[in-house]
Amino acid sequence: MDMSPFPWLKDKPDTFQYHLENDTGDFETYTRKKRLDLGESLLKIRRIYLDTKYWLYVRDVYLNRSKNPLHGEIVNELRRLRDSGSTICPVSYSIFSELLYQSDPVTRNATAEMIDELSDGCTIQPPHEVFRRELIHFVTKMNSEGVELYEIDQMVWTKAVFILGDRFLSLEGSPFSPKHALAIRKTMDDLFWSISLSEILGQWPLSDRNKQESNIELAEALTDGKFEHRKQSGSFEKLFLDEVQGVLDGHRSILGSFAVHLGQKNGLEGNLSKNEISQLGNILGRQLWGGYKYKRISTELPSISIPSSLTCLKNLYQVL
Repeated sequence: MDMSPFPWLKDKPDTFQYHLENDTGDFETYTRKKRLDLGESLLKIRRIYLDTKYWLYVRDVYLNRSKNPLHGEIVNELRRLRDSGSTICPVSYSIFSELLYQSDPVTRNATAEMIDELSDGCTIQPPHEVFRRELIHFVTKMNSEGVELYEIDQMVWTKAVFILGDRFLSLEGSPFSPKHALAIRKTMDDLFWSISLSEILGQWPLSDRNKQESNIELAEALTDGKFEHRKQSGSFEKLFLDEVQGVLDGHRSILGSFAVHLGQKNGLEGNLSKNEISQLGNILGRQLWGGYKYKRISTELPSISIPSSLTCLKNLYQVL
């Protein structure tokens, strides 16, 4: 019997010798190409996005406890499409976060195993990473006329273990030679790339139901306050701009870091304090908000405009 804490590691790829003997580029080029290749392959096939409700339907079919025959037909069709190579059902950060709220190990593991089967481990980057890529793409396109860029749709894909964002092994200051250190880092990225969602959750603690109830109560209180504010607000446009401001505030650290990056490219020297970086983030955020207000930005930053529009419509509907 395998008593190791990660018994599934024995089935994972070991690419160390390959990287040691073959030139697969520098680390950044290697990892970036892997993610771009994944994005390119996914854009060629159909992607069906299931919300939490439908993943639970799929899970119940997997556990042979579904009471609706139609759900079984849906799962069979999704499996057929997946096996044909024409379709996958990618998982998102929001679905993953919902999965963490499940406190029953049997149902949580079953959900994760079905996600693995239908998604092939493919996932969208977390919201902050998607926004960072959109921001870089948007500003680069504005300031570099004629430059060829990858489509943003190709740049937001990764594998399950990176659903919270990319994490790379650092061997800075290690005793390994540069060649060996590079091979080790690439090997670890290959290993992480192959880890499934169910394998991740197998090491993740179960959710505390009491904490869940407290979070739900807090969310309801905040939502009630939001609706009271909406009743006093005016048009869709005003509500939309309020939501845009809220989303931008949540990305202030990314905006600040990117503003510093732009400044350094244009001769900015020295280290800035956290407060100064935050202030730069506020300035850039106000500029983007102004772009929405004066109709200079529309669909260029989907991770801002889409949730802002949907939240605005939902709130307006509930107020009415």
